[in-house]
Formats: sequence, C-alpha cells, structure tokens
Amino acid sequence: MFHFELRHIPGKKHGSDGLSRRDWQPGDEIHFNPEEEYQEEPPAFTVTFENGVDTTIPFEEFKDKIDTRTGFSQEIPKSVQDLLPIVQKASEGEQQFRTSKDYK
Repeated sequence: MFHFELRHIPGKKHGSDGLSRRDWQPGDEIHFNPEEEYQEEPPAFTVTFENGVDTTIPFEEFKDKIDTRTGFSQEIPKSVQDLLPIVQKASEGEQQFRTSKDYK
C-alpha cells in the first residue's frame, strides 16, 4: 500500500522545532512546573536609568514571548534595512562553506 519505510532518528540528530509544540488546550493534563516556585535573587549591581526614568519591562509581561525552543530572536522588521545584517551574515557563512573542503 505505502512505498516508503519509516526509520527512527534519535533526538540528538533531529531536534524538535516550533511545529512540535502547541499551546495548552482545555482537557490537557496539567504538569508541575518547578520554575513557578523559583524566587530570583535581587541583582548585586546598581542600575542607572537615562533621565532617571525606569524603562524596564517586568519579566511577567514578556516571558511568554521568549522563544525557548531555538534561542533566536523573533521580531518583525520595520524596513528592508533591518534585514541587511541578517542577510549579509548568512551570505558570508555560505561563502565560507563554499570555500571549505566540506563543500562538494
């Protein structure tokens, strides 16, 4: 019926991606999260704000926006200029790869 073979690929070689995760749904099992009990120690340094205005955002307001799967920043570019450093870095990496002995 099917003309393919399924093979197991260990997680070390093929990590999960954003599609492997989903938001909590009603009826899902609730698991204990040890981070909820974590109490952060106050910083051992002094922060000075420009013009004396505290512009920090409380962690609780943005913690759900942090991409914990890959560590990459997820931002919407405001212009093409915002993409140039990313494209240039990717291009340099490709050039280095093409000139390496691993490229065939």
